[in-house]
Parts: sequence; C-alpha cells; structure tokens
Amino acid sequence: MQPPPDPFAAPASPPSMPQPPTAPVGYQPYPVGGAHTMAQPAKSGKLLAGGIVAVVLAAFTILVGLVIALLGDAINDIASDFGNAVVLIGMVVAALGGFGLAAGIGAIMRRSWGRICSIVYGSINGVLAVLGLASEPDGSSVVYLAMSVAIVVLCALGPATRS
Repeated sequence: MQPPPDPFAAPASPPSMPQPPTAPVGYQPYPVGGAHTMAQPAKSGKLLAGGIVAVVLAAFTILVGLVIALLGDAINDIASDFGNAVVLIGMVVAALGGFGLAAGIGAIMRRSWGRICSIVYGSINGVLAVLGLASEPDGSSVVYLAMSVAIVVLCALGPATRS
C-alpha cells in the first residue's frame, strides 16, 4: 500500500500545452501551389473569336461606308433626286463600322463593355442583313448574316474577365 500524499509538497504541474500560432510579421510571399488564392476564371476563346469576327466585319463595313460616301457625288450626278442622302448614308454606315471596330477591340481585350457593344453591333448588323435578304436574296447578305450571328453567339457565350 502507498503512503498518503504529502499535503505540503509542490503541486503536480498540468501537462504542457503547445503555444497558439501567431500571425506572421513582415513580408509574406504568396503560397506556392495557390492554396489560399482566389481561383481565376478559365479564359475562353469564344470572346476572342467574336471580337476578331467583329473587327473583320467592322473593317469591311467602314470600307463600304467610305466608298458610298466618296462615290456619293457620282451617284448624285446620275440621279439628283436623292440630293446628299447617299453621302449621308455612307457616313452613317462608316460610323456604324467605327462602332463595331471599337466594340471588337474591346471584346478582344476581354472587357465587359466590349462584349456588350459587340452583341449590340452584331444584332444591328443581323437586322440589316435580314432586311437585305428580304429585299434581294443573294450570297453577300447570307455571309453578312452568318458573321453577325457568329458575333452575337460567341460574345454572348464568352465570359469577359475584365470590366
């Protein structure tokens, strides 16, 4: 049998506890492997492709608008009933192409405003292509409509990564 404990002896110490972790001080590099970083959205080529199609279509639209505006005087000489309306139509077409060029560049840069403007530009061109098909169905309106639909679909499906 064991003797009773001595009442005047030093108390037994509790088991030692580990120290709580402290916050790091100073410069801390990013963790390797991205354990604590936000996940970046996957970059899609759809918006880039839509922007490229928009730039190509806009360049063609600007060219057609400038040809109409510059040759409008020759058309006015043949049929003077139109006045300067042909030149004005050419300038409006060139301005629409300028809008499409800016929208396509914005979409290529993956900007959200470029994506939205490219969808608007493709929609406007799609309506004009359908009107062209209704008045005179030829191959150029079909290609124009196909490019417009491609712009709208690709830009609507492709996520913009910057605002």
